[in-house]
Amino acid sequence: MNQSVLIALVLAFAVSAIPSFAAETQSASRGATAWTVKAPLPRTNSEFGVAELDGKIYVMGGYPADRKTVAEVQVYDSKTDKWQIIAPLPQALNHIMPAAVNGKIYVIGGQTTESSEPDKAGFVNTVYEYDPATGKW
Repeated sequence: MNQSVLIALVLAFAVSAIPSFAAETQSASRGATAWTVKAPLPRTNSEFGVAELDGKIYVMGGYPADRKTVAEVQVYDSKTDKWQIIAPLPQALNHIMPAAVNGKIYVIGGQTTESSEPDKAGFVNTVYEYDPATGKW
């Protein structure tokens, strides 16, 4: 069976005269030697966290080109090749560490600001749980 399998989410960041970030999703079929471009990330972003659960890729938090931390969560469905924006994180965070465990997504730590200075970075020691069955954090 030549079933298409999502192999990886390839994020290519590009900076032009006006700083911007772009991303694309690529996949390949089992045994294939070529990749195909899939639906692009709806809202470009950087410094986000990524987790995969049940064939869906969750891109969470981070900051877009305006360098303001966001709580936005974008989800790519590998079966439909479509993105959607779902319930945002409980707070705007960047540099988070997400993990999928037992059907839920956990977001651990992160920063609330864009500063790289330790005393201004707004580090947090929180853990948030997302349940895709209810769509709630």
